[in-house]
This record gives sequence, structure tokens and C-alpha cells, in this order.
Amino acid sequence: MDKLAYKSAATKCFYGVIAFAVLGIVGSAITAFCLDAIAMSMLSGSLPWYLIVIPVLTAACYIYFIIGLSALAKAVDANDTAAVKKLRVAAILTFITTLCGFLPYLILMSGSLAGSGFMTVALAIVGIIAIIFNFIGYVKLKKSETFPGRKGANLIFIAMIISLVASVFAIIPVVKMIASIASMAVLIMMIIGWLQIKNAEVAE
Repeated sequence: MDKLAYKSAATKCFYGVIAFAVLGIVGSAITAFCLDAIAMSMLSGSLPWYLIVIPVLTAACYIYFIIGLSALAKAVDANDTAAVKKLRVAAILTFITTLCGFLPYLILMSGSLAGSGFMTVALAIVGIIAIIFNFIGYVKLKKSETFPGRKGANLIFIAMIISLVASVFAIIPVVKMIASIASMAVLIMMIIGWLQIKNAEVAE
């Protein structure tokens, strides 16, 4: 395994994760605090700039993450290449859903409620497929004997399970705040996980 290539690729992935995690927090905060403004803008036939700019910036971060994963797939042991490629597929699918995230709003503004609903469901399905690929990829990496960052992969896997549980409980008003806190913890665990992958000892 090429140590320098691994470190370079993992570093790109790490900074890509930090970037889209921060933008995700910003986007969620804006949506939560500006619901009335968003509704008023849509009723007047315009879409708030941040509903377009933030997804585009987040998608750009995913491109950087995908570049890092492509390099990582080449740098790791041959036994781990397929797993890293699954993470890359998941990242590409998430890039698509992120970039197209504002389309349901645009379609709704055009007067097509059915079209908006269809697009929302389609993006949700793509998102679910991305989650499945992520689960498969991280499970393989955390069990791998040759992947240097398996400790970080295990932490990210745990974070994904917490994220799924939090998503389910988020629909329950009483525990919605707890679910929000759990979501923040998931982002922190993801960042720490990729930091561990980046800093893992690599046998040359």
C-alpha cells in the first residue's frame, strides 16, 4: 500500500466531510428558522437564494469527497477497493440528491403538486439506495484486516445506525429535540471517524 497516496486521499475525504457537514448544519438551521420566509417567498413565486446556493455548495463539497474516494480506492489494498468504491457510489448518489434538492420546491411553485411529490419520492429512493451502499461499504471496511482506518470505519458505521434511529424518532414531537441532538452527534462521529481513517498507521 502506498502510504503517501493513502494519506493524501484520506485527507481529501476528511476535509470534504467537514465541508458538507458544516453546510448541512447551516442549511438545516436556515430552514428551521426561516420557514415563514420560505413559505412567503414561494407564495410570491420566488425561491429564496439559500435554497439554491447551499445545495450547490454542498454538492461541490461532495465532488471533492468523491475525488478523495476515487484516489483512496486506488491507494488501499486490493481487498478493500470494492468497499471504497461502494462508498464512492453512495457519495455520487448523495451528490445527485443534494444538487437536485430544490427541484421539488420549483416544481411546486410551477403549480404541480403531483410533480413535486413525485420528485420528492424519487430523491428519497435515491437517498435510501445511497444509505444502503454506505452501510455495505463501511461494514466491509470495519471488518477488513487490511484497511488501516477500520477503527474510523466502525465509528462511522455506528453513527449511521444512530442516524437511522434518530430519523425514525424525529417524527415523534416529544423526542424530536433528542433526535436533533443525536443528529449533531452523528455529524461529529462522522468527522472523528474520517479523522481516524486519515491518521491511521499505514503499513508500507
